Amino acid sequence: MKKLLSAMLLLLVSSSVQAVFCHEVDFSVFNIRNNNGSITEPWDNDMSIIENAEGDGFSAATPRASQKVGYGTNAFDGMAVNTINTANWNTVVNDTGKNIVPYINMWVTDGTHYAIISSENDYRGTDFLTRQEWKIFEYENYNDIDWLFDSGTGARDTAQYLTLNGTRVTLSDFSDSIVLGSPLFPAEYDGVGYGAPRANYGFNILMGDTMANYIGGFTIADMTITIDETRYCVTPEPATLGVLALGGIMAIRRRRA
Repeated sequence: MKKLLSAMLLLLVSSSVQAVFCHEVDFSVFNIRNNNGSITEPWDNDMSIIENAEGDGFSAATPRASQKVGYGTNAFDGMAVNTINTANWNTVVNDTGKNIVPYINMWVTDGTHYAIISSENDYRGTDFLTRQEWKIFEYENYNDIDWLFDSGTGARDTAQYLTLNGTRVTLSDFSDSIVLGSPLFPAEYDGVGYGAPRANYGFNILMGDTMANYIGGFTIADMTITIDETRYCVTPEPATLGVLALGGIMAIRRRRA
């Protein structure tokens, strides 16, 4: 088990330069669905996801339709979804032959309801608080998703994008009460479909789907996530989790060897 980093200093530039201490975060790899649609072992022999040695990314293989794997963490569970700002990583290999990226799936909840908020297009280098490309899946009642917002009417448009009063939402539109967190037993949750992350992680990067454009292999590295207000700087760490608060400014980062 790797030790917590206790003194790495990262400078973040906003309206002023702020000093932020960074600690390690635990991400884990897991399987979601086989080619035949089953969601339990035995897993397909040709489907895989392996974390890299640095603990900041993975290599995934989903060579057949319907196969799906994930890379997730519960480090952010309980954090408001409207504070997540960016997610970035470097592509090392893309064997799909398509211009696609592993996509984000986030379980969100108000403590009673659950939903999955997803971004399937290339989100790297974009501001999630202004990005209007968020889809919604796996929620209990397709006629009622107003609970995600402080006011107004939530809906899903014909392309499955989440809207508020007819306009596609940004993460900043969500109520402060909507936090990351998977159902304790997502397999038993009424709104869960066969493609939902089931490893009890609120934040997930997924590879594979029923669509042919996800057939192939993918390798990513140097993954980072930043979060506004609390100003997290995040890089995965496979062994341990630590968080240090300093005057309301918080950060997480993987230890570099």
